[in-house]
Amino acid sequence: MNSKQLLFTALAAALFFGCDGATTSSPADLDPRDPSTDEPVDPGTDIGGDAGVTAPSGDDAGTAVEPTEPTTPVADAGTATPTPPPTTPPTTPPTTEPPTTCVGEGCTCIRARELWADDFETGDNSAWTGRGYGDPWGDACQSTAVSTVHPHSGRYAQRSEIVCPSSSPDGVHRGYGGLQFSGEDVLPAHTNTGTGLDAPNGIVSTFHTWLEPGYEFGNGRWVSLFTINPTCGYTERVITLGLDNPDGILRPAHHWPEGTLTIEPDAQPMPLGRWVRITVYVNFYSGEMHVWQDGRSVEHVTGITRQTKQMCQWHWGLYASGDNTDVVMFEDDMSVWKLDQAWTDWSREPWLGETQSVCE
Repeated sequence: MNSKQLLFTALAAALFFGCDGATTSSPADLDPRDPSTDEPVDPGTDIGGDAGVTAPSGDDAGTAVEPTEPTTPVADAGTATPTPPPTTPPTTPPTTEPPTTCVGEGCTCIRARELWADDFETGDNSAWTGRGYGDPWGDACQSTAVSTVHPHSGRYAQRSEIVCPSSSPDGVHRGYGGLQFSGEDVLPAHTNTGTGLDAPNGIVSTFHTWLEPGYEFGNGRWVSLFTINPTCGYTERVITLGLDNPDGILRPAHHWPEGTLTIEPDAQPMPLGRWVRITVYVNFYSGEMHVWQDGRSVEHVTGITRQTKQMCQWHWGLYASGDNTDVVMFEDDMSVWKLDQAWTDWSREPWLGETQSVCE
């Protein structure tokens, strides 16, 4: 065999077997409503919560049980709060692309620090206070666990589901992960005492949510995706963000009667059955809350009044009124940033470290 024949044979073999001899294949289609299609997590991995489990004694933060929120109107979203003042529904469809943000060389950075983040790639809830996602608070009508279905990035996301009306004593569904801040630190377990995060320039939380309800919300049926309570002992009103209206637009709750909500005229319903990026700015010093959805400004709340300016108890997830019977939610790529300087351009989403540069 001459040299040309040898060269042709070698090239043909390389093309047939590939450079490293490896092959890849696409994963099989998965049904997001069927937990049985999830790939199993390694045996022994804790993907539930630990609410109500007595922590070992000692001086660390693990000596108290998970927070038990009051059932009176002061604590949480949607159960017995007064009817909010009417807001003007959007009438004009969007006609422009989201505002251009500044990122990269030559752009102005903002001073901020990421205090917490979770992408669930540990395969568990070890990044959360209590090392769980509150699943024991539920009943046979709801569940929440780390899943390999529909990750926004990587391999894992958190999957929560409601399949029938709640039978819990407070009449709501709770399937969510919580944080308790002590200063700028996230505690490993809830104490329900102490002082939370102090943020005079506000905080920014960006999270990704995939929501699949079997109906529209409204007429008392709601779902709350995000909550901050100023006090560690749940003694003041929270501020929340969720869906409670047939128009499908994300709205805050518990800003009334003192606060004013302004919804953008081109605000769009939260898309269902796909990943949605939600960014929230909250500042109890200035009494403000601002919300963006997939980079677009949705709404602004001013005049929020809280005696406590800190932010202690936080949660994200499937917290919903008890009459919900058919909801699936996925969550992924979540973060909390503390701003060390003011953010004032409410037309632009402060997706920190992504579309907005952060000072080194």
